[in-house]
Amino acid sequence: MALISRWKADFPVFTQSDQPLYYLDSAASSLVPKVVADASYQYLLNEHANSHRGFYPLSAQLTQRIEDIRAQVANFINAPSADNIIFNSGTTAGIHLVANGLNRLKSGSGNIVISAAEHHANLLPWQQIAENSDIELRVVPLAASGQVDMPMLERLIDDNTLIVAVTHLSNVLGVENPIASIGKLTRQHGAFLLVDGAQFAAHGKVNVQALGCDFYVFSGHKLYSGHGSGVLFASDVAIAELAPVVLGGGMVNSVSVSDSAWATGVRKFEAGTLNAQAIIALSAGLSYLKQAEAEGAHTYLAELTQFTLDKLSAFGGINIYSVQQSKPQSIISFNLERVHSHDVAMVLAEHHIAVRAGHHCAQPLHHCLGVGSTVRISLGLYNQAEDIEQLLVGLETCRQLFIAR
Repeated sequence: MALISRWKADFPVFTQSDQPLYYLDSAASSLVPKVVADASYQYLLNEHANSHRGFYPLSAQLTQRIEDIRAQVANFINAPSADNIIFNSGTTAGIHLVANGLNRLKSGSGNIVISAAEHHANLLPWQQIAENSDIELRVVPLAASGQVDMPMLERLIDDNTLIVAVTHLSNVLGVENPIASIGKLTRQHGAFLLVDGAQFAAHGKVNVQALGCDFYVFSGHKLYSGHGSGVLFASDVAIAELAPVVLGGGMVNSVSVSDSAWATGVRKFEAGTLNAQAIIALSAGLSYLKQAEAEGAHTYLAELTQFTLDKLSAFGGINIYSVQQSKPQSIISFNLERVHSHDVAMVLAEHHIAVRAGHHCAQPLHHCLGVGSTVRISLGLYNQAEDIEQLLVGLETCRQLFIAR
């Protein structure tokens, strides 16, 4: 089967310039299809107001639309209820809400468990808590598969573990962790489980109930929705332990100069004016992604990823750090031997090829790999075999420039 994207025509960026674009950086931010841009544009023209504030129709209609989208998001991840969905600006904001608002973390004792593969957004908040208290930060190494080392995790989690925070899909290795097994282990010890789903949400079916997690976080800008939207799923039990971190309008029932009473439910975690434009774009992005999935997107991307791995392996002189899996997950990190990743990325950019080079906000993982940086390619619905063929042309140019002299 020819690896030609049926969805590429939905993204205007590929036709707006005389220069070609081979975009291989979707793990950083996916591009935006026209249907999402149109939804955002129509909102600004015809629906813009302040939600959850006014009795007049424009505000009331927007309030209802936001709540309908909350239900849509709950359905997308199979949450028990829309009352478990908290809107914010992105994955980082969601993790910080948990790290700074979870009551059990204010006890000053116990331990937090993370993995060596975490994005800095799912490392630095826990590291800071440990530095400022007697809470111990425990780091689980990775197995040869690139997944969390489960036997070691079983040894590190105990009855003093407060929360386990792990990625669903590594933003460097493209490896999926066995979250359901981790969830079962955390429940045995009464610990909470937070899952960073920023990379996985666009590439796999999320079922938070089956995963057994207490928190699940992801961002709209990796879901073809543009910037500004994020989601924090919190279970009923977790919400009961979670205090609001950002205080302001819209999250209170009553306020006096001496004390205040927070609103009930998830609205107490959404102080200030919600970014309705971003939330509406998120809704359109989720609808677009759902339709693409029905058209075979997951199978297509898995085949394209395997094609890419095969081509890179055959190219020679490339160290691939992503581990082969039965279902490749669209993220591949590698280095061209004897060429720095930044030099590779710069040469590829001259060939109109967009990749990421560096440590990808995962320095501890790169330390484990024994390298300072890597080149990362990450695939989206608009990618096809042509992009990979052009990548190989660019890599051959790199080889000629830096090696074959």
